[in-house]
Amino acid sequence: MTVRIQTGGVLPIAILAVTKSGAPLTGATDLFIRVFRRSDNFFIDWADNTFKASGHTTINQILAEVDATNAAGVYEFAGDWDTSTIVSPVADDSYVIYPLQTPGTNAVLPGPADVLTGEFVDDIDAAITSRSTQADILSDATPFAGANVDAAISSRSSQASQDLLLDAIVANDLVVGAGSSTTEVRTGATQATGFYDDMMLVVINTAGTVARVVSAYNNTNGAFTVATLPFTPAASDRAIVIALDQAAAGGAPSVGAIADAVWDEDVVAAHGTSDTGGLLLRALGTLI
Repeated sequence: MTVRIQTGGVLPIAILAVTKSGAPLTGATDLFIRVFRRSDNFFIDWADNTFKASGHTTINQILAEVDATNAAGVYEFAGDWDTSTIVSPVADDSYVIYPLQTPGTNAVLPGPADVLTGEFVDDIDAAITSRSTQADILSDATPFAGANVDAAISSRSSQASQDLLLDAIVANDLVVGAGSSTTEVRTGATQATGFYDDMMLVVINTAGTVARVVSAYNNTNGAFTVATLPFTPAASDRAIVIALDQAAAGGAPSVGAIADAVWDEDVVAAHGTSDTGGLLLRALGTLI
């Protein structure tokens, strides 16, 4: 059997002792354990909790019977083994515990058990921030640069890169001026007339935030003509122009553009099949 405990942890130790016929062994007073550590194969001296190569005062630790009636054959290290009392322990060491009988020979005992200490179990109850250092997770040389999980976003993205991203998205950040209406948002914009046509205008008002496509921009009053807003923009509202050309991006065509496309369609070639409007128009054309 192998178990792992935290550094300095307390380890309960109990064994089941049986007779050679397999019956629980009760009333034994000569059952013990010995412990050696794998780092140097020294055995612990229970008199001073020090691992030694020789010169032990108490190399055997007595095991006490738990309950001959209700737990027949079970013996334990009374009070458990507190590994924090070990003198000069070796970090992340492992111990081998094996039971023995002396001087008797009538007990059949379990084999040795390995006890591993430290390593990852020491982190189980640690605060995340104490374990999520750059070295513990990833380094800046990895594809996921700056992977400290509790770091502020600003510490992982330079101001220059943030500014560049904003510049690519926001064409202008304006303040709404007086005289605006639900279809015309006046600002302090000074670009030439038509500069912001087909871009997106976001108006931030106390009633809410609304986005509209700019149908026309005029340099006079920095005015943006938009579809009807659900409120009249107030002076000092924010008006943010998003650098997205709706026409270039495949935005919705105007009513006029749709009408032109319908009348310019080749109804004979494309719509001359049975029961279509194109066929009817073709028939009317032959009568004119």
